[in-house]
Amino acid sequence: MHWTFLFTLQSSVFANHQQVVDNEVIPRVGIIGSGAAGSSVAYFLKKQYPNVNIEIFERSNRIGGRAYAIPLNLTTCSPQCENKFINVEMGGSIFAKSNQHMMNSIIEFKLELNQPEQMDQESQFGIWNGTLWNFYEKQSRLGKWFNSLKLLWKYGFLNGPIQAGKISKEIATKFNQIYSFLDDRLTWTNSNDMINHLGLEDQVTQTCKHYMLSKGINEQFIDDMLGGITRNIYLTDVDMIHSFGCQIGMFASVDEVYSVVGGNHKVFENMLKDSTISLDTTVISITKQHSSYLVEVESDGSKKSIEFDHVVLAAPLTDSKIEFVGFDSSQFPIHPVTYVKLYGNSFHTLIPVTLVYGQLDPTYFALSKVSEIPMNILTPKGASPFNCMAIKAKLNATHTLVKFFSTAPLTDSDLDSIHVSRIQTWTHSWDLPGSYPLLTPLPVNEWELSNYLDGLWYANSFERWVSTMETETIAGRNIAIRLAESFSSKTI
Repeated sequence: MHWTFLFTLQSSVFANHQQVVDNEVIPRVGIIGSGAAGSSVAYFLKKQYPNVNIEIFERSNRIGGRAYAIPLNLTTCSPQCENKFINVEMGGSIFAKSNQHMMNSIIEFKLELNQPEQMDQESQFGIWNGTLWNFYEKQSRLGKWFNSLKLLWKYGFLNGPIQAGKISKEIATKFNQIYSFLDDRLTWTNSNDMINHLGLEDQVTQTCKHYMLSKGINEQFIDDMLGGITRNIYLTDVDMIHSFGCQIGMFASVDEVYSVVGGNHKVFENMLKDSTISLDTTVISITKQHSSYLVEVESDGSKKSIEFDHVVLAAPLTDSKIEFVGFDSSQFPIHPVTYVKLYGNSFHTLIPVTLVYGQLDPTYFALSKVSEIPMNILTPKGASPFNCMAIKAKLNATHTLVKFFSTAPLTDSDLDSIHVSRIQTWTHSWDLPGSYPLLTPLPVNEWELSNYLDGLWYANSFERWVSTMETETIAGRNIAIRLAESFSSKTI
């Protein structure tokens, strides 16, 4: 297959049930899922074809999918606390300055960006192996260059962080071509086309560790730093994830990163302000008819069927119970994306996030003062009960709000060993059939993951390759362009 300008669907797709205004056919598009991908399809489609009639079905009670911030009311906080209310991202936490869709949305919707936390911690970053610090960054009067020198001394002047950063920037430059492709209305029908045209074949056919070793990067730096990053963002070790999945995390280390005041989900809520959305609504089946699709949904115990000209699947199909009726199975290669399985039943993966308001125990980290505990901590494989830890707020001289991300629930014993005292503890598990895609390498010829399946559009096929808020918006825009071109010239 080759990259192509949008193909036009046969005129038979447009049947008598369609709305007509001034001789212009007004197509109806149903979108399943209101996360970053589904919201982006609606948003970019409305920009190109304002009259389109869009309805989104979301089985949960909110918009945003894995972009989810919870407001915390620290009711037991002492009078000395600077903040008694705080929003904490439980899923997609940050995006980069180079993420054009997210940044443009911030400007258009007049959203406010969170400013970096200003705390009097003596360390910004560390890599903890469960016993000792593999790397510990300490604030110094000599400035940032002193910590940079420590990093180079630890991991290599010629084969460490500088070289890894250069590789990451080169790969980011290749990837960012995708924006100009979309601006020129060049789209793709499967991931293989897109990967080839971006020149990223070598990034998806081998593990990050194998690729970086082949470039001469220090193995300890790969295990400590890159491994810590991949365990943080994808719950996958560096010797299992493909190289591009690792580079996504590295992009953030060579770019400025942001989040939205009140939660990143506000971007996607704004994207859907001109569309109809049905929350707490489960899609039961999609039936292919002669020239349309019948979507059966259930909400509050009642069922109904709605007819659409096009349907976009913008939710994980892994373990999905949606029934597909009337489709040619030989032309319907769903290629379900495989997601990380941690614990839970056969239909759901529970991925735990833990928040603790309390007093950290510095001795757990082989330190003497709370102020010496790094604000952000990564861990290498098998070193700690948590994958990463971040101090989200310092509420008074000794008490902090800390976020833990782990592959299994942290026990009371785990948390008590890390804290002198815990005042409040919150836990959240991502109870979803698909939360974190398993980004394992594949041979080039196995990346034929189509986003157009016998008349349906499948946004989440992109997740087999990469999954971030920004890349979901890219997948959504790609489908929106193809949809708009397919019906933009239709009249009767």
